[in-house]
Amino acid sequence: MGRKFLLLAAALILRLETVDCAARGEIKFYKYYDSYDDCDYSWLGGWSDCDFFFRNVKIKESSDGNVLFHRGSTSYTQDSQTYYPSVTATVDLPSNLNVYLSMEVWDKDVKYDDHIRTMSNMALTFENTIIGHSYSTTYRSGGGRLTVYYRLLSCNPGFTGTGCADCILNYYGSQCSTYCKPVSGSYTCDSNGRKTCVGKKVGSDCQDCQSNYYPDGQCDTFCDPQPGIYTCSSLGLRVLEDCVAGQSLDQSTGCQPCPADEWSLAANAASTCTACPAGKGVAAGSGTSQSACTWKDCVAGQSLDQSTGCQPCPADVKWLSSLSGRSMEFSSKRSFYLHGMSSWQRQRGSLWMGQEHKKVTAHGKPLDQEHHKEIVLRASIWISACTWKDCSTGCAACPADEWS
Repeated sequence: MGRKFLLLAAALILRLETVDCAARGEIKFYKYYDSYDDCDYSWLGGWSDCDFFFRNVKIKESSDGNVLFHRGSTSYTQDSQTYYPSVTATVDLPSNLNVYLSMEVWDKDVKYDDHIRTMSNMALTFENTIIGHSYSTTYRSGGGRLTVYYRLLSCNPGFTGTGCADCILNYYGSQCSTYCKPVSGSYTCDSNGRKTCVGKKVGSDCQDCQSNYYPDGQCDTFCDPQPGIYTCSSLGLRVLEDCVAGQSLDQSTGCQPCPADEWSLAANAASTCTACPAGKGVAAGSGTSQSACTWKDCVAGQSLDQSTGCQPCPADVKWLSSLSGRSMEFSSKRSFYLHGMSSWQRQRGSLWMGQEHKKVTAHGKPLDQEHHKEIVLRASIWISACTWKDCSTGCAACPADEWS
C-alpha cells in the first residue's frame, strides 16, 4: 500500500464534563514504535511492516472517569515499525492534575483493518511541572511503545507555581478563590484568607481600635478616661477636664476642692485657688467666687464693720457676736438693755446699781464705790468683765479712821 491516506488531521478538543479544574495542559502523542513487523504479505514482496494508525484515542480524568479528549482515529503510516501519529490535545486538568491515556493500535489494510493491540490506563501527571516547560514520558505494552510530550499551559485563575499547586499572590483557600491582601500595620492573612488584625485593631477590615486605644488607624496609644479628671482626645492624649467653680486643677488627680478660705471661678486650670481677702473666709470647696468669702466671726472684744471687718469695741460698750453685731450699752438702772434689736429686749444682768442710794452691788453684794464709773466691755464677756475705774471724779475721801 504505497499511498498514504489522511483520515483525520491532528487534535480534537473536548470540553471537560463537570471537572474541578485548576489548570490547562497540552498532551502530544508524539511517537509510537511496535516490534511487530509481519503485518502484510504479498506474492511479490512477501511479508512487510504494518501500516499503523490509532483508533479510540482517549484522555480521561480518571481510569473510569469523564472523557476530556474526544475519541477518534488518526492517519496511518505505510510499512514502518515507527509511527508519528501527530495527535495533540489541549485539556482542562482535574484539580489533582492527573489524567489517563488510552488508544487502540491498528494496521491499515485494503479490505479489513487489523487490530494490533490496546494501550490503556496510562497515567500522566502534571503535578511537578512548570508552566511552559516541556516534558516527556514513554509507555510500554507488549511490543508497543508510546512516547508522549506534555506541558502545562496555564493555571486557572488564582493558581500558580509548580503544578499550579500554589495560589497567586493574595489568593487563598483550596480553590485559591478567597482574596486577601495584607495591609501593613493593619492585618495579615491566614492560610484560609481570613484577616488577622494586628496590634489592638478590630473590625471586619481591622479599621477600628479596641476600647481605650487611639488613634483610629494606628490603635497604639492607650488612654482610659477618668470621670472628673480627664477625657481622651482622638489621638489618645489625656485632656484634663475643666474644673467647676470652687476647684483647682491637680495634674495627677484632676479637679480638687479649694481649701478653706480660698476660692476659684469655673474652668480654673491653675493648681491653686485664690485666698479670700484678709479677715474673710469660706468653707472648703464652697469658694465659687470672691463674693462667696464672708467676714469671719469676730473674737471677744470686737465688733464687725462690713467694710473693714472686725474692729475693737469702743470704751464702755460691749459687743455680742451672738447678736449679729449689735452693741449693748450699760445703763445706770436696775437693769441693762440690748440696743439695736428689732425690738427692745430687757435682760437681767450680773451687775446692779442702786439708783436711789447710789449704791452699786455685784451679785447682790454691796460695793463701797460710788456709782459713777466707766465700763470697758469685750466680745463674749458679760457685765462681769466691766471693772471700776481708778477713783478721780466721783471718788470720795476715806472716812475717818480709814485709809486707801
